[in-house]
Amino acid sequence: MPHVLVSLPDELLVGIFKFLDVVSLAQVCLVCRKLNAIASCNAVWLPRNEKVLNKTLLPGNSVKEQCRLSKKWTKGLGYCLKLQGYPRSFMPWIEISHQKLYITQGDTVQKYLLKNEVNSSNCQLKRMGRSVIKHEGMFTPRHGDDVYQFRVHNNVLVCGGWNGYLSWTDLNSGKTRIKTKSHESDVHAVDFRDNVIVSGSRKEDLKIWRFNDDFTNVSECSSTNAMDRVLSLRINPKFSSFVSGTSGIRAHPLRVWDLSRGEFLHQLGKNHRLGGGPLDLEYTGPHTLVSAGYDTYIKLWDSRLSNSHCVRSWEEPHDNTIYCVTTDCGHMIVSGSCRHGVVRLWDMRMTKCLQSFYFGGRHVNSPVYSVQTTRTHLFAALAKGLFAIEFT
Repeated sequence: MPHVLVSLPDELLVGIFKFLDVVSLAQVCLVCRKLNAIASCNAVWLPRNEKVLNKTLLPGNSVKEQCRLSKKWTKGLGYCLKLQGYPRSFMPWIEISHQKLYITQGDTVQKYLLKNEVNSSNCQLKRMGRSVIKHEGMFTPRHGDDVYQFRVHNNVLVCGGWNGYLSWTDLNSGKTRIKTKSHESDVHAVDFRDNVIVSGSRKEDLKIWRFNDDFTNVSECSSTNAMDRVLSLRINPKFSSFVSGTSGIRAHPLRVWDLSRGEFLHQLGKNHRLGGGPLDLEYTGPHTLVSAGYDTYIKLWDSRLSNSHCVRSWEEPHDNTIYCVTTDCGHMIVSGSCRHGVVRLWDMRMTKCLQSFYFGGRHVNSPVYSVQTTRTHLFAALAKGLFAIEFT
């Protein structure tokens, strides 16, 4: 039988191997070098990659290797690392952009290079341990005023922080510019895309800003009273609107606004729990949005189906506030809870939590302030440090 298989054209073998399960493919790889090469090619594994958890791109690696990593995510087979420790407590925020990890530490934003190496003997990724990040620099927008939240886009770092300041840094030159008194109080939420910034403050105001051509200054385009403390903001990928998450005390907590004029368009959902505002928002596509916060639920919204009801929801198992959420724009959701450094992994196709990870030890009672993922790592920012789980 092996001789018959080897004599078949490669295109026909690829078509046959697409129907095999993972165990059978592993057995085929042991037959000979030719069948191993064909059974390991990207064309055989691409259909499986569409169904796995965590479809974050991993440039330079085979699809088979990426599927192997995703299987380890599903089973929770990772190694916990403490990458950084802090002498005092912070409320750190993480962003990953172009193989760089950015994290706030008080009034600074630290920049790290994310590294990975391939083992030449089996073409699998090496376990990097704490060397997965390499410090490359730091930015201090305004000394003494902590950075609440920031966004990285097109090599520009936009920060919002204490005392109502808004800053932007050119990551190529390292030059920082500041718009003082952009808000009357602390800027709690900010989002940035192309040449437009949306910011929201503790004193209930939403503002839209636009950069000039050389990014040396910003001008205020509109200012709106949100009627509640602003907790989170996200600009729609279609660049037509943005969604705001507010505290849910005096107004509906989840509302959509026109990006060009700053006018209210509609709200998401009918009924809401008093004070159940979303602390984090994430667009998974032009029409789909994930929200999570004080109401202890992760909710998936689809504007093509309904603005009054979410299409799916998942409840935090211990009824804890969800501080942060991120997705792979596929089936995976990762959330950070308000207690004990708990991060949960969710599959949108399932009704319950898939895996739970506990960071910082048994006696840690810190919230998880921010989470980010790559194909190989889950990063979690706690009050006393930066932690990760490695799935290589």
